[in-house]
Amino acid sequence: MRLELAAFPVRDVRFGAMTRWRDGVLEIDPDEVLEPVRRDPLVERAELAVARPGESIRIVTIQDIIRWRPLARVERTGSPASP
Repeated sequence: MRLELAAFPVRDVRFGAMTRWRDGVLEIDPDEVLEPVRRDPLVERAELAVARPGESIRIVTIQDIIRWRPLARVERTGSPASP
């Protein structure tokens, strides 16, 4: 099988019963897309939203919502290669 890179112009995005592209409309099944994320026991909640150009919305990165654990500096003796 030969794989080819192709462009699929999208003029609209909407949620639907299946994930597919048809006639310039990208339909996304949110449950299908989020299922692998929700399977992770460390993920408490996951949501999917569509942001369109011109909408008043704030998009944050995942770092904005993850609680960071403090790190401690460990002093080692010996050569850099020693554990």
